[in-house]
Amino acid sequence: MTLPKIAASINNIDPIFLDQYNKNNLYVVVFENSSLYKFTLKNFQKDKIITIKNLKNKDLVNLDFLETTEMTDLAKRLKESGVEYFVLPHKNLQKIEEWSKKNKIKMTAPSSILQENLEDKLFFDEILKKYKLSSPKTFTKNSLPKDKSYVLQKAKSIASLGTTFHKNPKTLLETLSKMSETEQKNYLIREYLNGVPVGISIFLDKDGNYFFSGMRRQCFDYKGIFPHIFLGIQWLRKDFFPKPAMKKIYLLMESLAKTLLKQNFIGIANIDVVIYKNIPYIIECNPRMSSATQHVFSVPNMCNIKNPWEFFLNTFCGNKNIKVKANKTPKTNFEGCLLDVDVMQKTKITHVPEIGTYSLENNKVKFISGDLKDFTDDKKRFFIFHDLSDKKMEYENCTICTIVSNYPLFNVKTGKLNQKGKFLHDYFKKKMTT
Repeated sequence: MTLPKIAASINNIDPIFLDQYNKNNLYVVVFENSSLYKFTLKNFQKDKIITIKNLKNKDLVNLDFLETTEMTDLAKRLKESGVEYFVLPHKNLQKIEEWSKKNKIKMTAPSSILQENLEDKLFFDEILKKYKLSSPKTFTKNSLPKDKSYVLQKAKSIASLGTTFHKNPKTLLETLSKMSETEQKNYLIREYLNGVPVGISIFLDKDGNYFFSGMRRQCFDYKGIFPHIFLGIQWLRKDFFPKPAMKKIYLLMESLAKTLLKQNFIGIANIDVVIYKNIPYIIECNPRMSSATQHVFSVPNMCNIKNPWEFFLNTFCGNKNIKVKANKTPKTNFEGCLLDVDVMQKTKITHVPEIGTYSLENNKVKFISGDLKDFTDDKKRFFIFHDLSDKKMEYENCTICTIVSNYPLFNVKTGKLNQKGKFLHDYFKKKMTT
């Protein structure tokens, strides 16, 4: 099966942890002289590396793909290399579609309209109700039981932005009272279920094929019973939940997969689910690649097909996939994770760590190499990446580096940092900011 020339930007997406076979078929775009440039040269074929220039000298931290198209010579460089498809790292937008059409470079993503609809909390909740898919109860402001806690979500919002938690109707009504009647219509009121928050990826193609990833716990710093700051994801073993619960979870995902296909959705849908008293409830849909995708593409048995990366590319590049409707629990015992190191207040970066593979032994952090193979081949190692420049700049409300580990950094039962996770989080934050 021959794939067309496909490229992905390493500055816009978590480093692509692919095996050698899949890496050989991918062009990698990287900003010249960026932190990830040296790493890219070491880990990818030199004749498949496309360097782009930062024409506006803009900082690369939190850079999105639309900004990349506006401030670089990306289109020119892709055309010079004969690239036909680009792996869109985040949300599709109308402006990105216009750029794609103008430059005759196709995107591996669903339409921006469909993506936006599925991310809309009110729109997606209507779909869940229409097809009778398990989800938390919803309420109007005039029908709030006094004995429940609530989640208030802005319809058009991403991740936790636009979400507030309320112990009782009083605080919820106080929040709504500060809005106009028109504004209030753009919010969804749900019962808060204090269960285990998990994520599952569903891969779908235009021929009706689909499969699921294993489950990852979504990990937070909590305020009381409510999530406060997202810390990362922790992959869960296949036996984390009892067998009856696992069966319910994946039967629900199968029903959702069929529902998404009815909406003409193809690609990757990252589904947020809460497991409350061993019953799954669908929370929301993030119809795009995420920080979890890299593990699904690179770790064996994270799903029930041999090559999920190839399935994903075939979905958008016109090739046929093998027939698969894999609704069974993936046979994974992988317990790796991803941990973000964030700064909330304006903070000056004083040290930029080397991108690459590290080890932790006896509370001593050791840099191993910039070779990705040293990470993927050793279960006792972790990987650090970021997009910081050597300039001592100030940041706020952003991730300054990410730790990807082959072993648990979170307590799988509580979702809180375990001893190693807390040590590494505090070690890198302190080293980078003092």
